[in-house]
Amino acid sequence: MFYEGFDIDPAAGTTDPLLAYFKSAGPIFGGGLTNFEFLSEKPIIIPLDLNEWVRFDKPGKYRITVWSGRVSDMTIGDKDYGAPARIKSNTIELQILAPDPAWQQAQLREILAELGGPPSARWVAMPEPTSIAMRRLRYLGTADAARELALRISDEQSGISTPCAFGLIGSPNRMAGLEELKKLLVDPDFPVGVNFLITLSVLPLDPAESAEDLQKQREANVKAAQSALVDALANKRGKALDESLETAMRWADPSAASDLKSKFVVKLIDSFDQLPVEKQVDWIGENWPKVKDPRWLPTLRAIAARYTDFAPPHNGEEAYYPLRLTGTALMRWYELDPEGARGTVIAEIIRPKPRYGANILGLLPDKTLPAQQQAIASHFVSAPDYETEGYLASLLDRYADAAVLPVVLPKIKRKIQHQQWECVPETYSLSYVEKVDPHTGKLLRDQLKDSPCLKDSSINQAP
Repeated sequence: MFYEGFDIDPAAGTTDPLLAYFKSAGPIFGGGLTNFEFLSEKPIIIPLDLNEWVRFDKPGKYRITVWSGRVSDMTIGDKDYGAPARIKSNTIELQILAPDPAWQQAQLREILAELGGPPSARWVAMPEPTSIAMRRLRYLGTADAARELALRISDEQSGISTPCAFGLIGSPNRMAGLEELKKLLVDPDFPVGVNFLITLSVLPLDPAESAEDLQKQREANVKAAQSALVDALANKRGKALDESLETAMRWADPSAASDLKSKFVVKLIDSFDQLPVEKQVDWIGENWPKVKDPRWLPTLRAIAARYTDFAPPHNGEEAYYPLRLTGTALMRWYELDPEGARGTVIAEIIRPKPRYGANILGLLPDKTLPAQQQAIASHFVSAPDYETEGYLASLLDRYADAAVLPVVLPKIKRKIQHQQWECVPETYSLSYVEKVDPHTGKLLRDQLKDSPCLKDSSINQAP
């Protein structure tokens, strides 16, 4: 976020190790929720790694000052915040020694011992990015350290700000890391992830060039890396193929994605159950256009048929992704085969405890479901928890007509009178009554005029 920075004297002999990455990335927008505190006698500690900001390439004495732009003059009320003040620290002096190869090799042996040895087995658990051993490996700077970082890069989670990726980009021996990545790209057992391709595209860049030229070179490098990965897929196997295929299809342009889909969609389907549930959701959700194919139908049917009676809340860790997966699979099945999926959609609608509401089950073209609305109404009356009530209320609003109003109205009136409802069932129930009996609906809305649920027009409903 560039809240802080370092001033080094002399600047000669030092390098910003991540300049090539940020300079080639184009506009970067960052930020989020933060808090404000008034200055006081209590210190506020902001930990920074000097090595992430400065690499010392020559031995000698250096004077270092850190500045911060977090402090500003601010007035409570309608006035805007004041301009930030540039606060400078005291100066410290460092004596940087010339590298000792024997010491560096000893350090690497210690680091690898702490990390459990070299990553000879693929898909080993990755140590925490903030662990001392990983930080030491990131900043050691030798060619051997760069190769070790390359070997571990695909164990990192997505997101470039990780010790292996940034360690390679900032290494004075990054070319050794680049050569290792090129070997690993075609290694049949090495999984190629997003971090891998990003790092491969940044390592050849010269940060002395203009930002515009670096951006163009990085884009060209990304395309070349994508093409090389596509060529390497034929020799990948097992989990390395699964991960590498996913990366290639995520990053491919439309024409390449079409070729990939025709060649590899069957392999993706065959390995689908081996993927984490979050990635399964991503593939048949956000990335569905890249893999849409009738050959998915048996897999989608099998996933949609899974039923687990999760206890509320359904947005909790245990239920959230499994329900998103089964619900999305049902929608994709209906998209590919409406007639074949219709019976399963109907069966879910009339289940005493449906897994979803109208956000998923409302996909049928029918305006109402006369044969099913009685079951929906009956189950709504006896719903055992607020989430089931919410799902069924949304289905009432979507598919029921006035014929079942006498069945559900007593419960709706009772709940509204005693203010016993969560927002989702309350809002959908009111919407249903207003649709089939506007007069009664107006009376109920008048009773709910102070309800916080109606003040917020959005309805947040779990899958």
